[in-house]
Amino acid sequence: MFTKNRSAKWIVGVTLIVSQTLATIHNIRINPHQVLWLCNITATLGIILLFTFRQRLFDLFVFFSWAGDILTLLIPDSVTLPSVDTYPVFWISYWLKHISPLVLTVYFFYHERRKISYQAITFVIGIMFTYTALIYVWDVIFDQNIMDLIEPTLDLERAFGSWPIYVFVDILIALVWFGAIYMLAVRLGFVARAKQKIL
Repeated sequence: MFTKNRSAKWIVGVTLIVSQTLATIHNIRINPHQVLWLCNITATLGIILLFTFRQRLFDLFVFFSWAGDILTLLIPDSVTLPSVDTYPVFWISYWLKHISPLVLTVYFFYHERRKISYQAITFVIGIMFTYTALIYVWDVIFDQNIMDLIEPTLDLERAFGSWPIYVFVDILIALVWFGAIYMLAVRLGFVARAKQKIL
């Protein structure tokens, strides 16, 4: 990723496509509703960006990758994680699906000199609130727990309290995390300084 090897994009891209495909197959077999988790959406955004760059999609991809995917790596006790003993191939694809978007953002920043837009954080927060509200309605209608909006599944969430307290704490943490991502991106020069055409 830190060399001039132009094939790096497609090595990571093919890894993402294959791992996302396998993870989706596993999700559909176990519980089709799981395809709505944010990490699946993030992986799909990454696949689209491999073939066509769209600024708004890139803004979402960067924030979703460095929030959702990094959280999965830091707190790996997710209910969506396949058992390594029962589903070893799907277990590997789960991790590659979460690692590949992070690596792909590095490629876009360093090799293609892409930047997130100056208004990215407000756009992403708006999309995240909309997504969360829609997923909550989905959870209620279909008796699901996508994004843990009905009950906590992580020990860390349980420590925050019962519903809806832990949900509000999760939202607050997400807002702080998004802010940190944006400030770091500004410091590293990964944010466009002027208004630009948004597609």
